[in-house]
Amino acid sequence: MPEVTLGSVPAHEAITHIREKLAIPTTRWNDLMGDVQAKAFTVAGATKMDLLDDFHQAVISSIENGSTLGDFRKDFDTVVADHGWSYKGSRGWRSSLIFNTNLRTAHMAGRWQQIQRVKQLRPWLVYLTVGDLRVRQLHQQWNKTALPVDDPWWDTHYPPNGWGCRCSIVSATEKQAQRLGAQFDDAPPINKTERVDTATGEVLDVPEGIDLGWDYNVGKAWLGADIAFGKRLMQLPAPFRAEVLSNNSDHIKAMTKSWQSWLTQRSGQQPRGYAHTVGYLPNDVIDVLMLKGIEPIGASIVVFDRQISHLVGEHKPPSKRIPPQWLSNLPLELEDYQAILLHKNDLVFVLKETDAGKNARAVIQVNFRRKGAAFNSLRSLGTVPIRNLKGKDYELIEGKL
Repeated sequence: MPEVTLGSVPAHEAITHIREKLAIPTTRWNDLMGDVQAKAFTVAGATKMDLLDDFHQAVISSIENGSTLGDFRKDFDTVVADHGWSYKGSRGWRSSLIFNTNLRTAHMAGRWQQIQRVKQLRPWLVYLTVGDLRVRQLHQQWNKTALPVDDPWWDTHYPPNGWGCRCSIVSATEKQAQRLGAQFDDAPPINKTERVDTATGEVLDVPEGIDLGWDYNVGKAWLGADIAFGKRLMQLPAPFRAEVLSNNSDHIKAMTKSWQSWLTQRSGQQPRGYAHTVGYLPNDVIDVLMLKGIEPIGASIVVFDRQISHLVGEHKPPSKRIPPQWLSNLPLELEDYQAILLHKNDLVFVLKETDAGKNARAVIQVNFRRKGAAFNSLRSLGTVPIRNLKGKDYELIEGKL
């Protein structure tokens, strides 16, 4: 497989994309597919977290430093030797697959964020191939297709569109697109074919010309709320889920930055029903809930934009509102809990103690229903004396008071 080249050190958005991914052990390439992949770092057959973490760090280093495939292969050899990993395929093919796939998706996810920032000035996207004989037939037919940035065709056909796909996108004004020889026609037809997911036996409808599991927009999936990702965590075998949720500190730090950016974007905007993930239920808590017959639909904890003013306490006197930094650092605060209690079907996260002798408290409603879907939704954020949480209605399930 030829090396993907993207020029010098990638943009900040590409680095952020790969850093924000949460390492998830998998046995096969199709254990996780579609938009969930935008949030997950996987290496097929890498089922141990320390092995996967080392590969993750090697890829992050390669993207940050603009390393070549040859440089990455040295790290690949070191990781394999350190862990005694036995993998399928040749060294050249396997290292190339890991390097090129992650480099390409990170670059294109970062490009989507850049595209969104300038779409008022450059409202067109032009699909481009590399123009050699190895370009797939349908990809060649899509070459120089020009469509508006928000055209739904990009939801499934924003590259990469398969393993080893080297296609790219250029954002442009109408004149710039014309100079590229762009074709301003209707979106190419989306003819779907049935493919079988060998991991589940499920028959899936996938657009022609796109590999199974690649019919999504990596940029949109990364920028969107990773609720689907949290649901996929609940579908993992229990040992895998436990390892993932106990090794997510770097992911939470990256999530905090993303959350802070989202808060800034939503400030002063009318609520639209958007949501952002701010953390995950600890695995031990998930186990307790399931024993009690309360099975979370997903592992993610989310905040809806409609809740922000309530969480800040705009309905309260200024003296009773939470400090702004609590909301700003919410993912980190939830990760650093003192205790978790069960109150009916709600989880109460007891956070740090305040100067007033009270503790911060976050109340999460498990499987909160909204428009037919279920979420673990943060419903309130405030302070409470510890003594108020020692009543018979509260059951301590994690940590201590």
